[in-house]
Amino acid sequence: MELLRRCRARPDARLRLIVLSHAGGSASSYVGWASLLQSVCELWSVQLPGREDRSSSAPARSVADVAEALADEIEQFMVSPFAFFGHSLGALIGYETSRILTARRAELPVRLFLSAYRAPHMPSRYPPMSILPQHEFVAAMQRLYGKFPEALLASPDFFERLMTVLRNDLKLMETHRAGPPSPLPIPLVLFGGVEDEAVLQDELEAWNAYAGAGMMLKMFPGGHFYLNDQLNAVPSVVADLLR
Repeated sequence: MELLRRCRARPDARLRLIVLSHAGGSASSYVGWASLLQSVCELWSVQLPGREDRSSSAPARSVADVAEALADEIEQFMVSPFAFFGHSLGALIGYETSRILTARRAELPVRLFLSAYRAPHMPSRYPPMSILPQHEFVAAMQRLYGKFPEALLASPDFFERLMTVLRNDLKLMETHRAGPPSPLPIPLVLFGGVEDEAVLQDELEAWNAYAGAGMMLKMFPGGHFYLNDQLNAVPSVVADLLR
């Protein structure tokens, strides 16, 4: 397996939750969820190339490539049943992987959690940012998604590496071209931050065009990274819906 990582072994678990992180994130982004969800599921995460134990790997070329590879690994290695939780870029990858699995008539996730990402057929309200010069790129990221932590800014080498990963991930989203909406036979759960300027509530509600098996929307206090402010609330809601 190149993409899938098991966060904590739970051989007796009746369900697996596969989590997919935001642009610039990594497989360890959700490690804290393992203990919070251990009574409900076994937690797995997805490690994109270019970070942590895959830091020497070339960056992904497209969301479609990642989704195809992830679908292959799920069919080969994943013990069913399973669900997806994806935030931002992770939501897009989770959706595209679900779409591929549906087309293959393969085992499908029992639930698809989509966090902080607009419905794929909706155009972005912002011009491409991945092509900006570095200082403009950093400024644009902070305006839209919030300031970077001081500890991160204090380590220039690490910050530069992170910006490279973030820029590549953002390019994946900006260059992705989704087809027309097609309903999925999977229950959708949409999460968002009330103060998120990057993804508005009506852009989340537009996922209804993909909801062939029902959809619910839950908004949390906070911005695009509301997850960081709702460390217990979000996995608690996920656990309740997976029980």
